[in-house]
Amino acid sequence: MINFKESEKVNISPISNSLLNVFTDNYYLELGNIDYTVIEKILKRELVAIDEVTCFDIQNIGIGHASKSTKDLRDILPFIYFENIQNKERSIQLFITCGLLSKVVANKAETFAPIVLIQVKLVFINGKYYLQSNGIPTENTILFNGLAKSELSMVNEKAVNSFTTIYDIDEFCMQFTRLNNYVVKLENYLTFAFTNLPSIVMDHDRYTLSSNFTSYLGNKYYIPGKEEICNITRLNDKQRLAVQRCSLGDNFAISGVIGTGKTTTLMNIASNTIRKGQKVLYVSSNLSTIEEVENKFNELGIGNLVANLTDPLLGRSFFQKPKIKKINIADNNKQLVKAYEVVDAYEKNLTGRVLDFRFVDVIKELLKINKPAEDVEIDDLTGIYKYEGFEIIEALSRIEKTRKTMPRPKDSLFSNIPVNNDIEYADVPIGIVENLYDYYQRLYILKTELETKYGLIPIPNYAKFKNVVNDIKKVNIAEVPESWITLDQEKYREAKDAFSDFKASVYQVKETKSIIDWEFKNLEGIDVNELINNILSDYFNESELDKINNVIFNIDNLRKIAKKSIKIIEELKEFLADFNKKYDYNGKFDSNWIKDLIGFANFVNENYVYNKWCNLNRCHFFNNEIRRYEEILTNYEVAKEEYYSVFRNYKDYQEGLTKLKKAIETKRPFRQFSLDELKKIAEDVKKYLVNANNIEKAYSEYESLVGVAFSKEFNASEKFSNFYDYITSIEKENLKRSFTRILVLPNADDVHRIATKFKEQASKVEVLVDNFNTFLTFVNLPSKYGQKALGYDSIIQALQELSLYFENVYQTNMLMKKIAKESGEFVRFDSYLRLRSLLKEYELAEEKLDQSNDYNSLYGVLYKKGQTTLNDVAMLITSFASYIDYFTDKESLVKSLDPENNKKINELLMEANTIIYFINDAFNAYNKIFKDGIGEYYYDELD
Repeated sequence: MINFKESEKVNISPISNSLLNVFTDNYYLELGNIDYTVIEKILKRELVAIDEVTCFDIQNIGIGHASKSTKDLRDILPFIYFENIQNKERSIQLFITCGLLSKVVANKAETFAPIVLIQVKLVFINGKYYLQSNGIPTENTILFNGLAKSELSMVNEKAVNSFTTIYDIDEFCMQFTRLNNYVVKLENYLTFAFTNLPSIVMDHDRYTLSSNFTSYLGNKYYIPGKEEICNITRLNDKQRLAVQRCSLGDNFAISGVIGTGKTTTLMNIASNTIRKGQKVLYVSSNLSTIEEVENKFNELGIGNLVANLTDPLLGRSFFQKPKIKKINIADNNKQLVKAYEVVDAYEKNLTGRVLDFRFVDVIKELLKINKPAEDVEIDDLTGIYKYEGFEIIEALSRIEKTRKTMPRPKDSLFSNIPVNNDIEYADVPIGIVENLYDYYQRLYILKTELETKYGLIPIPNYAKFKNVVNDIKKVNIAEVPESWITLDQEKYREAKDAFSDFKASVYQVKETKSIIDWEFKNLEGIDVNELINNILSDYFNESELDKINNVIFNIDNLRKIAKKSIKIIEELKEFLADFNKKYDYNGKFDSNWIKDLIGFANFVNENYVYNKWCNLNRCHFFNNEIRRYEEILTNYEVAKEEYYSVFRNYKDYQEGLTKLKKAIETKRPFRQFSLDELKKIAEDVKKYLVNANNIEKAYSEYESLVGVAFSKEFNASEKFSNFYDYITSIEKENLKRSFTRILVLPNADDVHRIATKFKEQASKVEVLVDNFNTFLTFVNLPSKYGQKALGYDSIIQALQELSLYFENVYQTNMLMKKIAKESGEFVRFDSYLRLRSLLKEYELAEEKLDQSNDYNSLYGVLYKKGQTTLNDVAMLITSFASYIDYFTDKESLVKSLDPENNKKINELLMEANTIIYFINDAFNAYNKIFKDGIGEYYYDELD
């Protein structure tokens, strides 16, 4: 709220033309848009730091910015400039502008003039600048004087000092949007302007030598004969008074903004108390204040009296009293008294001069008075006739006699009218009395009708009539329960007796509801049990709070993994559908298919398969032929190796065989071979080399059966055996047929490419397994999956269910964020249980309220369960008690509650109320004229 005195409104000088345009050099500092809350603080005269008022980024590039390289100096330099201006010239006032009125003038230039100005001053405290308001906001009179009358007529020139909030100032500024060719902007600047200072007028009649501050210490710092106050610094009267009150043991409080001398006062209170031999504990929330007190005592040479308990290096040095020069207090006081005598002499002379000036003023005023007129002498009566003299004497006697017989003023009919009244016409007091008479006559008629026709108790006087009107009007019969409208009023008494318990029950409901509203919001249509079930599902019970909260806090990541798992499952299903279509396989998406897929991929990647082998009808043929040719060619290769190990250059096997036989017969072996070894070599050469027929055909047949050239290390029979075992192990004929269709492809690279694709799909299954295992670290596996290791079917089903669960948890958490008032990104499960508990408590409280006495019958339309307004019920019970007392019998009471009768009673009471209003007006006029009071009219009988 803005609460300033009218005298604080500044009078802007006409020479302040800078208020017509913010682009005037050196007059403005751009602050940006000040927050409304900050402006409200300024209007409340709070100290506001400049970093709350200005945006330095805008200030340092805007109008009035400083061009220094150091940022800290650049930030405060403009404020130093404005403070110097403020301090050097008393007629200059600083302002914060609110609202700018923009207009395009000649040469398409644009001016920006402030609309409202808030008076402020700059304060420098502890190395930092603050702003504080020092007057009421004012309109820019320089701008207003320049506007045309037609333009001003469109604006409500509301006095700015009548505004109560910043919003009123904004509303005032926005009125200027009605003006053509003008634009209103809401930017803020710091500026200054010249003001007209009030003229100095000395009113000698009001001049006083007494201070506005009542001093209980006199004007002498030292008064002999009284208790001395030991102070260590200079003190003003208020500070001395605080020290004296503390010295006398009185409680006191001091307050003020920074720099008003609070710490200085407390230091002197401490020193004065220490002088008396007492201990003082000085506590402050500001460490710098403690250090200031300690430094002051050290500076004065009495630092041994204090110990800074916040100093971790505190020793015992403060107990060592330093040598202090002793001062003769008596001599010092005598010197002080002499100094005061000199001051007293100056004061006496100054006062005498002032009184002399007062005397001169009186003489001047007397000299201005005109000379009094001359006294008029009484006519000379010596020249009249005797009978004329007797006539005069007789007339005077008659006048004297008549005067003596006139009634005394106190016996007058209008003795109650004071002499110094403001009555303009003589019939005014008579009219007041006549009106009162008429009003009371009508009240009497209404009273009689109410008493005789409707059974109201006797209404003796005006005061009672007012009470009757007010009390009966308080009862709205539409709110009176039907159960109360009986002759015995049993239900009314029961309602009154039950109200205490009813109030407690309603309070219980309201208290629980208020707690719910304090902690939660937007509960309409919310089923908290459903929310809890969404969180628990089949994976948790309520006691596992830590695990549940762990899921909630990691729900974003879990949800992301679950979505990826569902995507992989969809890709696997698509792959199966494509496989079914391409290879005529009507398979289902289950564990067996996944195992077969993985098995096929592993088999193809780990084994050799020749497409001719896929003719399963000739499996036995292939097996026998491969083994036969493999044996022939192996023996041939081995025999050839043995032969060449003996004869490196002999290519004629027969010739070589002859030499071998000769060597054996002569028992002269070759080289390192023994005779037995030569015999075996000779047998192998004869059997597999010399007698070998169509060996080239054997190589050709082998390659035709196996698909590759012969090699001893290849072991084709084993590879065929592996192929045969794998194919025959596939139980499903349609799957065997589908795999065979792949293996029969002529290009082995195509087979491996398909197998690689199968492998990729198989690796996705492993990802699913890993994701599933990750989820198991967060949730419990539902009991329906048992304790055994799960197959792929179960894992995929569990992943699909977990994906739905995590989505539910995510959506539930998002909903709970809108419900719980104090919540972060994730709402703990404790809040769900807390909400359920409160709602259950609220439900039980309402059930208890419903199951208790028949409150609906006892309190009628006012009963609204837990939402019942107890004040209305209590007022009805109290008002109805008074209502009952205003009727002479129960029958009249019951009849008065009939809508038709009650309407007529209220019409009479409304008329009576109108008359009472007129009587009150007449009483006000009566009090202004008559000396006596109006009490007798209140309590006199209406009869």
